Amino acid sequence: GLYRQIKGEFYTAVTRPPAVYRGNPFVIEAGLAYGRAPQAPAAAAAPQTPLAEGESRDQDDGELARVIRFANRVPLLYQQSACATFKAALETAWRNYGIAQSRGALPAGPMVVFVHMASVWVPFTSESKEAIADYDEIRKEIKLALQECGRRLGMFLRRRERAKSEFRRRNIFELYI
Repeated sequence: GLYRQIKGEFYTAVTRPPAVYRGNPFVIEAGLAYGRAPQAPAAAAAPQTPLAEGESRDQDDGELARVIRFANRVPLLYQQSACATFKAALETAWRNYGIAQSRGALPAGPMVVFVHMASVWVPFTSESKEAIADYDEIRKEIKLALQECGRRLGMFLRRRERAKSEFRRRNIFELYI
């Protein structure tokens, strides 16, 4: 689903084994899409606006990751900061996986984080069903799923960086040859 809906360079998904909170079973699924789709040549040929001093065309720095939350296949659109999924995404140390993250904020970069909770009784914060309640067991499972996605993303980023440095190294040798 991430591959069809979100354009990117890297995709991964994790399904955690079933867990229990207050006697109710639940399953956490997490997915991650990283990067941007290749730009169309027509868009690159369009006239570009001039940049201010200190501004760059690279937009990765200012863009924060998006968190898409679901509960029993129903999207949770409101009260994002009150939801256990959002709190778990903030708690995850994304710097360990090669992603920039300010303290108390989402990771920076072209990234979409997807979290789904399937349960017979989803603990919502209110009757409006806008956010998942913050239970320790639920937040722990979400964080473990996000960490697994982060490890896979870190491997992808390290491989890509290693390939770039190898390419630069080869180009240096070609200059001297």
